[in-house]
Amino acid sequence: MIQRFLHFVAGVDRNTLASCPATDKMWATHLGLSLLLSFTVVFGVTLHATGYMIESISTRLLVALVVAMTVLMFDRALCQSDWFSQGSLWSPGPSVQTAAQARQSVWRFMRIAVRLTLSLGLAWVIAMFLELAIFSGTISDKIERDRVAANQPIFDKIGQFEAQLDAEGERRRAKIVELEAVMRTGFTGSSALDPALAARSDAIDQQLKMIDQREAELRTELKQIDESVQQYAADMVAEEFGQKLRPTNSGKPGTGPRFEFAKRQRQAFEAQRAARFADIAQLDLRRAQLRDAQSQVAAEAQAIREKERAAFEGQREALQIEINTARADLKQFEATKSERVEELRNRLYTELNYQAKTDATDPLTRIAAYQALKNDPKDGAIMTLFSWMTRFFIIFLEVVPVVAKIFFSPPSVYAAKIQAEVQRQRRNIVLGAEAADNGSKIAAAAELQAAAEASDFILVPKTLAEQEPFEERRKMNRRVANRRAERPKIVSFRPRSAKTLPSRAVSMRA
Repeated sequence: MIQRFLHFVAGVDRNTLASCPATDKMWATHLGLSLLLSFTVVFGVTLHATGYMIESISTRLLVALVVAMTVLMFDRALCQSDWFSQGSLWSPGPSVQTAAQARQSVWRFMRIAVRLTLSLGLAWVIAMFLELAIFSGTISDKIERDRVAANQPIFDKIGQFEAQLDAEGERRRAKIVELEAVMRTGFTGSSALDPALAARSDAIDQQLKMIDQREAELRTELKQIDESVQQYAADMVAEEFGQKLRPTNSGKPGTGPRFEFAKRQRQAFEAQRAARFADIAQLDLRRAQLRDAQSQVAAEAQAIREKERAAFEGQREALQIEINTARADLKQFEATKSERVEELRNRLYTELNYQAKTDATDPLTRIAAYQALKNDPKDGAIMTLFSWMTRFFIIFLEVVPVVAKIFFSPPSVYAAKIQAEVQRQRRNIVLGAEAADNGSKIAAAAELQAAAEASDFILVPKTLAEQEPFEERRKMNRRVANRRAERPKIVSFRPRSAKTLPSRAVSMRA
């Protein structure tokens, strides 16, 4: 079953091959297997090579099957046509060729060159698509780099615009932070006093300090005066009753000079004490006046502070409104930022011919990128070497069945049979056509002779113009008769199968 299938792939007639030697059957099986392997290679290569262009696996399978079948039918036709050449390197005839044989050999090698050129071209194209699939990742990276480089001016302008928008956003945020800082520091705590009020308050405080200091001095003097008054009062009592409390006492009762001295001293110190109390009273009055002035200054400062606070509240409200407005503007700015960037991007894409990224790039673009990679001074030599290796490998797999059939085909009985059968069929067709033509001419001549015998007179042309056609017909009749007499008698034969000889040719030769 497998052998019959391989013979079918090789395009060999099974009935004719049945009577051929075993070498012919092995060669036919070899050709079928080679063509089948070539079909498998082309199918796999095409399926893999179309992966970056066609995403649907069913479509890829269909395309790969069509391409592989086309290549298979082409190689099959080449192998079938070579049965009539039977190996270009095998020449069973004499070593010296005639001119006709030389012309036939030249024409034969021209046909072989054309067939091999077609096979090489087909293999070259298949290898090119395979290279594009093998280096698909590298080519895609190259295309992406070229796309980014081509779109770099667009990206730069978009980046500059985004940087400007970011700077504007930062400026607005910094302004809001500054206003909030002013809100926190500029409207908290008590404001400074008016310079005049501050000077008056400081002067009053200084005077109060001086009054307190003077009162303390007077209090100290009063204490000393009180001690002196008490001492002299004790001396008066001691002198009046004759007691000796201190060494200066006389010890004699009565109101003598010492009594009078102590009395006068006591009166003097009491007068000083009264004066000191009067000074303290004056100081208290002055202190009260200064306290009233200080209260007045504080009231004025409080009034000024209340007025400033009212003004600050108005400014605070205005500043808060400004902060809220700035925040709303910033929020709207951030909301419209992406829209503005997208609008600029769309406009630049239209004006500067933006190259969009595509997953499936056309083969022309990939071939151009692949050629640029091969021209790269760093890795181009390696890629070129691998490219030639891939091409030679695919060319070998594609061309080897045809080359083996054309150049290394062994002597084949099957080739001789089909060549002889074709020549026999062509000769039978030619002979049948000639026999039919001669039969019609002989019948026409017999009718003319019968008509002449039926008449009692001989037709003689009257003029030379009438005589020439008559002579031509007579010569033709003689040539036909001579050819029929000299033609060898055809012996009938029986064909081996109905496929080798048509039924018409068999009946004609019989």
